[in-house]
Amino acid sequence: VAKGMRFDNGYVATPICGPARGSVLTGKWSHNTGLEATVGAWQDLVDSGELARNIARRLKPRGYACHLTGKFTNNLSNGRWVCPGFDSWWAQLEPINDRDRIYFSKGGTGRTAIPRTGTRAGNETLLAASYTERFIRNHRGAPWFACFWPHAPHGPYYPLDRYAGTHHGDTPPTPYGEPGRDLSDKAPLVRQAARFSDAARTERMQAYRGELREVEEVDDAVDRLMTALTNT
Repeated sequence: VAKGMRFDNGYVATPICGPARGSVLTGKWSHNTGLEATVGAWQDLVDSGELARNIARRLKPRGYACHLTGKFTNNLSNGRWVCPGFDSWWAQLEPINDRDRIYFSKGGTGRTAIPRTGTRAGNETLLAASYTERFIRNHRGAPWFACFWPHAPHGPYYPLDRYAGTHHGDTPPTPYGEPGRDLSDKAPLVRQAARFSDAARTERMQAYRGELREVEEVDDAVDRLMTALTNT
């Protein structure tokens, strides 16, 4: 944090999963990319034709090496497909939430699966980071563009073993629900969220702690990439 910066005027066109990625790649609103939801995401983006003009396609003719690791978007299962413009590619494939294995495509050479474990070698976040780190170190002195898109902290949660026992006492910075308050003028989602049952509140609390555990491994991954950048 001491060496970083704080964004106090950030803006995300569509702040959810695949639609946000589509906007990052194209610079367009999600209703123009065709990717407006998380269901059917990959095919919707391909069918829109916008990937033919994505940022990697614009940078590559100017001498940039373009790289992507992590979750490209939902519903991607074709291990032979590579997003146009990317010549370095490691993308997670469905089923992304499989508890036993991690599926991915490396360079569009087909579908690969490895056991999911609580170690660095079997953790999707650090596995993706290792490929990005290698890309950075192999492109010293050359222009490059890289997307590191970890799936974490999406549930279900499969954190590294060293974080699995952490954050047991952590609670969200704001309480769930607003008991006793008149919410009749609020959106349906707000009214619903304010009336969680005890069981639902407990489930949300466990999800919050699962997210914290997976963010720990994302921090580890960012540290590795920052170190690689410092050393290039």
